[in-house]
Amino acid sequence: MSGENKNAGIDFVITWVDGSDPEWIKEKNKYKSGGSQDNSDSRYRNMDLLKYWFRAVELYAPWVRKIHFVTWGHYPEWLNTEHKKIRIVKHSDFIPEKYLPVFNSNPIEMNMHRIKGLSNHFVYFNDDMFITSPVKPSDFFYKGLPRDVAAMKAFSFIWPETKVTDFILANNMYVMNQHFDKRTTLKKNFKKWFSPSLGKYLFSNLLLMPWPYFTGMKPMHVAMSLKKDTFKELWEEEYELLDRTCRHRFRDMEDVNPWLVEFWQMAKGDFYPRKAKDVKYFSLSPDDRENEEVYRAVKDSKYKLICINDGYVDENYDNVKERLCSVMEQKFSQKSQFEI
Repeated sequence: MSGENKNAGIDFVITWVDGSDPEWIKEKNKYKSGGSQDNSDSRYRNMDLLKYWFRAVELYAPWVRKIHFVTWGHYPEWLNTEHKKIRIVKHSDFIPEKYLPVFNSNPIEMNMHRIKGLSNHFVYFNDDMFITSPVKPSDFFYKGLPRDVAAMKAFSFIWPETKVTDFILANNMYVMNQHFDKRTTLKKNFKKWFSPSLGKYLFSNLLLMPWPYFTGMKPMHVAMSLKKDTFKELWEEEYELLDRTCRHRFRDMEDVNPWLVEFWQMAKGDFYPRKAKDVKYFSLSPDDRENEEVYRAVKDSKYKLICINDGYVDENYDNVKERLCSVMEQKFSQKSQFEI
């Protein structure tokens, strides 16, 4: 049986929040606090690109079984909620009540496997992650295995754009090293961890091979191919840790996130290599002249999957947003059936 046929029934999950909704803001402000919690406005704003996400799915991935649109309770007025492929999923529909309300993406994401009717094989998107060229089911799952880029990195949890320490990455790696012996992991799946498809990341894997533990893993920061079974296993193995994460209404330095699920799959060998050159993470700059690579990536369909992160744009935000929306409109001008 071919890899294509084994992958029948792949769902997409996308999380979205309307950071301008007065009712949502009112509820959020009831619990707003300082401390180690990350409550920055940039985590909740959106660049009005959601309709282009749906247009891209219709154009490039018409084979998707269902789209689970995860939301606090609101959704865009233009969204065709009656479309047979769309399911509106409120937080209260799948997140245990003891964790609600929540304004932290990590508890939302770590409970995705509880979504009713979700296929075991699914692809998770943030609303800044896009398909930009034709994709097949086998681009996400091949012979039942999630497609991924197993790229190791040195011990560094500092995001270069902001010089901010990401403790969540460190937390993920601590769990990984508690459960997996690196040398055994690499030996069992050597061809996957040292596949030519890694491109430039092959060299970092070779350089880090002598270290006896995982110093770090590089998230590709694009849509992730995940399995519900992996979430269930992780909850069984690390219930207290995941429970603690889910009790944080806002991001906290003690959290873990779904990259841990992704890394767990790779450490088990439960993945099939993906070409690193097919995916790309972009971080928008307030200096719009520096964003030309982003705009070209959208226009030219150079990659299959991209992420366009706007978290570092404060100054000149409106102008950058307007330019990006214009580029998206040129690329995806045809209204989709997911719109009213």
